[in-house]
Amino acid sequence: VFNMPEKPGFSAAISWCLSNINSDLAFNLEDDWICLKKIDIESVINVFKNKNVQTCMLSAAKRRGKKIIYHSTKVGFNPIMLRKTLILDFAKNIDLEINAEPQFKALCKKMNKEKGYIYSLYIGNGSCQIKDIGREWIENTNYKKVGLGRIFWE
Repeated sequence: VFNMPEKPGFSAAISWCLSNINSDLAFNLEDDWICLKKIDIESVINVFKNKNVQTCMLSAAKRRGKKIIYHSTKVGFNPIMLRKTLILDFAKNIDLEINAEPQFKALCKKMNKEKGYIYSLYIGNGSCQIKDIGREWIENTNYKKVGLGRIFWE
């Protein structure tokens, strides 16, 4: 799949990708993240049996606990499985001139209050499940993010 919007940027890319999802659940894994451990995808999918659960985000931090998945208020664009209802709400309301991630967090907070949406956090065995390798890449290149909410590259 190939897409070249008139005005490229992070928010435009997110909007286009999410607008083209045609399944009930979708997994968002961007190019600057890697999985460090095997993910129990069945556990991730099973959390969506609760119709109020809209996301299951993979944890980038070490966490202790007996559960594999916790309900959480944290959302973001870590690798994350999303329900289509939330995806469509977000994709049709995204402002392409502003960083998509803070907009997504604000929508999730609003939907939690208005519709009782629940967001889940996958912690697996408690060790780090994923790693953001984009920060290392930025430090080792001459590129920098510019624009409101730093959504364009120079």
